[in-house]
Amino acid sequence: MLAVATLWPVFVLGASPAHAVGFDCKAASSAVEKSICADPVLSESDSTLAALFDQVLTRAVSPDAARTDQWRWLTQERNTASGTAALKTVYDARIAVLRGIVFGDATRDACIAVASDEVRARKGCHVVYAGRVANAPGSALAFQTQEFADNGIPGKVHVVHFVETGAVLGFLAAGMEYERPRTIQSPAGTVLYLLGDTGGSGNFPDDALYLFREGAWVALDIQTWIDDLSKRLPTGISANKGIFPDWKTMTATTALWRDADANCCPSGGGANLTLRLDGARIVLDRIELTKPARR
Repeated sequence: MLAVATLWPVFVLGASPAHAVGFDCKAASSAVEKSICADPVLSESDSTLAALFDQVLTRAVSPDAARTDQWRWLTQERNTASGTAALKTVYDARIAVLRGIVFGDATRDACIAVASDEVRARKGCHVVYAGRVANAPGSALAFQTQEFADNGIPGKVHVVHFVETGAVLGFLAAGMEYERPRTIQSPAGTVLYLLGDTGGSGNFPDDALYLFREGAWVALDIQTWIDDLSKRLPTGISANKGIFPDWKTMTATTALWRDADANCCPSGGGANLTLRLDGARIVLDRIELTKPARR
């Protein structure tokens, strides 16, 4: 599976005299390629990977995106592996990812266990929706939305997990409806956004935010800034409904309520909010108050 100038792997599906391999060993030039050709297990793994990737391309909605992802693995993981043991590890992990794409994930049908006080006895748990998280850097991510009865009360859990290991990255367990997790390029970097809402008159978000930093996902505190907002608003003014920030710009807007206002009818104007990243916390940077409209 040699890298070529067009920035994606080409699978020749040739064979070395000794064992099967996904590229022509006569053209091997790098130490990594020579190690693959010299080891029967690695040669077979490369051949398996080549065949799987060919099937991925035939199924891909965007073949170019699949090629880009494979190029990322080739240059950032395979070609940086040091030694035969490390190469076998990265090949095994990549083959598992590609098999999941071609043949489906086991977790599409089975509920992933999560540990939470919010989720106790999940009776009749079943997966209502599952899929891959598009354009996620690092290890491949998938998600599932579960439905179940928790002590007789209908409930939902939205879980994001690593494809290779099944380990849970994060989950939401309070919302009524959930959106597909998505990655976003923000001023803070690449973030993974999980979003749902609790419904009701307040329509508060059930959400979580993760920042990809130094090769790993870091959970961000996205609650502290909301608590800070209530302290920085003028006396007698509050934000009574959920605020859904635009993480691409790290900004948000909200209507404002006077103490005597009904929930339906805010009369305190509004606020334009600017957020920023401080370590692993989202903090409130600026508040711009807007005057209420004249009646």
